[in-house]
Amino acid sequence: MGGTFAILDHPADLRIRFQAESLEGLFQVAAQALREYLYEHSKEGPECEVHSTADGTDDFGRFISALNELLFSLQTRRLLVRGIRIERRGGVWDLVLTGHKAISGPVREIKAATYHNGFLREAPEGWQAEVLFDI
Repeated sequence: MGGTFAILDHPADLRIRFQAESLEGLFQVAAQALREYLYEHSKEGPECEVHSTADGTDDFGRFISALNELLFSLQTRRLLVRGIRIERRGGVWDLVLTGHKAISGPVREIKAATYHNGFLREAPEGWQAEVLFDI
């Protein structure tokens, strides 16, 4: 996969910094981080695939929208995401999330990814993002 994430100290919410070589890799790292935070060690059920879209006025807005779609799939659909494909189509990202259904629900909850003091940027070493999640 080739990316990293770090949960940063925050007094009330959850702040995570993501880094990966590509935008798709960054979203994959985000999926791994959120899955680990929400589920810890959940048993996997049948395979599943979810299609959704993320839109916004810029890449950061689309990234936040995509993270909220991911959170919905993780928490409501109980999809333990393993693979992600993103097709960038103008102002919309088409998302395909693949993985397995969780046998049980998450052990924690996240309400939403927020825009507050966050960023998404392409740097010489790849893509970086920092996002505050409302818990």
